Amino acid sequence: MFSTGAMLIASDITTEQEITVHRINAGGSNVFILEGRDNLLCIDAGYPGNERKIYNKIKALAPKKLSLILITHGHFDHYGCALSLKELTGAPIAIHQLDSSAMAEGKTPIPLTKGVGKLGKMIFPLSQKVWKPVPTQADIVLEEGDSLSAYGFNAVVIHTPGHTDGSISLFVNDSLLFVSDLIVSHPTVKRQCFYAVSWEKIDTSMEKIKKLSPSLVYPGHGRPVISRQKLTKL
Repeated sequence: MFSTGAMLIASDITTEQEITVHRINAGGSNVFILEGRDNLLCIDAGYPGNERKIYNKIKALAPKKLSLILITHGHFDHYGCALSLKELTGAPIAIHQLDSSAMAEGKTPIPLTKGVGKLGKMIFPLSQKVWKPVPTQADIVLEEGDSLSAYGFNAVVIHTPGHTDGSISLFVNDSLLFVSDLIVSHPTVKRQCFYAVSWEKIDTSMEKIKKLSPSLVYPGHGRPVISRQKLTKL
């Protein structure tokens, strides 16, 4: 059993509340495969070109099947392999309605930057030429409070805008919270401070997730799993 007492844990497999979480480093972005009693759920899809790495993990967990590919926000380092995974598995793709058009157009909107984010935005056009994000249509558009029970998981969509307008977190079993880029884990763990559509909304979203009091928090990049105690200090 995974210990929730630690402040930060670097692990690629954790188990909590009857859910096993498999972390895959997909080009620098985290892809999480949630293994439930009967089904699998994929949270994010990494940079383009990592579909086989992700699919091999899904195959290794057979006979459980992938029921949904959930994309946390419309940046290509998170939806990059979504279409390929859909073609390999047949699972539908879901994203918040406010980010569905960015993914459908293969775009990554970054209006505001700070610190090293300014450098990242400068080299972003080159990144797009290297990874070549594929326009990806959503099969399902999500909103605040949507349940994923139809896909075999006790999970609720939490709208946490700020990084993008349609950024979402996923709250699983009232315990595990997947926050993607609302929290950054490099060089230290802190709230998003590099890329945003609104810094004020990031602050509001952080207070929103703190009120959920999750036992474990999983960010979109890096290996740390963040405890409830650490979250309250961010």
